[in-house]
Amino acid sequence: LKELINRPSCHSCIFSSTKRFSDFTIGDCWGVEEISNIIDDNKGISLLCVNTIKAKKIFNILKDNMNVQTINQELALKYNHNCNEKPHVNREKFFNLVNKGVINNENIILYLKKYSKTPLYIKVYMKVKKMCKK
Repeated sequence: LKELINRPSCHSCIFSSTKRFSDFTIGDCWGVEEISNIIDDNKGISLLCVNTIKAKKIFNILKDNMNVQTINQELALKYNHNCNEKPHVNREKFFNLVNKGVINNENIILYLKKYSKTPLYIKVYMKVKKMCKK
């Protein structure tokens, strides 16, 4: 949804960096088709970052029971959150309509699509950028 419904705390999260406090970081592996030849079965691919020596020991015990492929951390971070995102330009407008009752259970999908839609100029820019890389 292009950051439209992120909580305000997501815009200043101290955990959104490569310096993690946890042993592991787990999440969705966005951009997997650009990173690896892993077969995507539309069930999702998870990204697991091993952040500490303790986590590495645990991971080495468990990895034989998982389908694991090691990928370059720099590539993984290119397609996945590792910094705070700016609030979506329409976030305030969207939630004002929710609070007023204009957006409800019957029409929320319509409004989500409307307010999270990528503008045409961005689509064109991204397409040209991708073509230039090839």
